[in-house]
Amino acid sequence: MTKEQWHKTLLAPWFRKTDSLMPAYPYGKNVHFPEANYGLYGGATLATGHRISRGRNKGKTLRKWFPNIRVETVRSKALGRDLTLPVRARVMRTIRKVGGLDQYVLGNRPARIKELGLLGWKLRWLVLTSPKMKQAYAAERRKLGLPDNYSAIERFEHAWNDPERRQQMIDEQDAAWAKIKAKMERYDAHVEAQWTTSDAQHLALEEPYTSDRAKRPFSLLDTKPSHLALPDIVEEIPYDRFAKLPQLVRDGDATPESLAAEQRARQADEERQIVQQWA
Repeated sequence: MTKEQWHKTLLAPWFRKTDSLMPAYPYGKNVHFPEANYGLYGGATLATGHRISRGRNKGKTLRKWFPNIRVETVRSKALGRDLTLPVRARVMRTIRKVGGLDQYVLGNRPARIKELGLLGWKLRWLVLTSPKMKQAYAAERRKLGLPDNYSAIERFEHAWNDPERRQQMIDEQDAAWAKIKAKMERYDAHVEAQWTTSDAQHLALEEPYTSDRAKRPFSLLDTKPSHLALPDIVEEIPYDRFAKLPQLVRDGDATPESLAAEQRARQADEERQIVQQWA
């Protein structure tokens, strides 16, 4: 790919910026064939072997077979853009077969997810979160009779203010508390059965062991989570601006200006490395 082709899609600001809510690619990056991380290679990699000559010059010749990669311009209807990407010829046939780039990256089969790669996974997230796809999903929810305010990313305040969801969370906490309580009782029974007065001299415990469970510093409280005074309604706090700040800015260890300067320098280094690699 030329430098202009890189800047057209892969180095574009809208494509380089990664949403913090995007889940990590389950198969990770391709460390054996790094070029596949910057295109739709369909899981292809280098193939090594020998060419065997049976003529006058008999012998084996070591060689490599590279995948058939072409720079294609593919239209994404959901994004409303023409994307210039390195695409394997076999992947391009699959894209035409399924009906477009959007249908290809939205495939749900495990084999499709595995062959997407890092770039295909990012395109999948961009297509899923595009306004056009959100409208299509909203129309499908209305057709199926689902609530309109459904969101895959639910806030705690919305779940807690629902009485059924709140009771479900409290029941789950009580069940987890009961398991920890049972483990603590088994531990106490074991310690009481194995404890002797001479153990305190060898263990040098900060707190002496006592048979009274209420006086033990490491004992579990007898109060269940459902017995606590919990609020019925939790106010929704607007933390959108605060959540977008990096952790260093929240802790006061850096400023937004210093982080922006570091990010610009890092992006410039990455662009130089990419251009040198594909020059």
